Amino acid sequence: MSKLHRKIVITPNKSTPVEKVRKSKLKYESITRLVLHLFNVKPTIESAEMEKEVKRYFPKSKFHNTHFSWFKYQIKNGRYNVKDSTRAQLTK
Repeated sequence: MSKLHRKIVITPNKSTPVEKVRKSKLKYESITRLVLHLFNVKPTIESAEMEKEVKRYFPKSKFHNTHFSWFKYQIKNGRYNVKDSTRAQLTK
């Protein structure tokens, strides 16, 4: 298997969804990809938790609550592709 086609498998355990993201050692191309992944893993994620994860992967980021709200709004309105269950939970 080439480096470009490597599969990443996250094994289920008793950790929280965000902890699974930390343990998976994924590299994200952008903050947007990370944010969408976090929303897919845990649709009920709080802005402080999201900000902490973004800062962990992108330490120089200026991500804060308004960015979180903007991403949530854009997901609700269909700008980004996420799981239907994620979109449904965000529109409650």
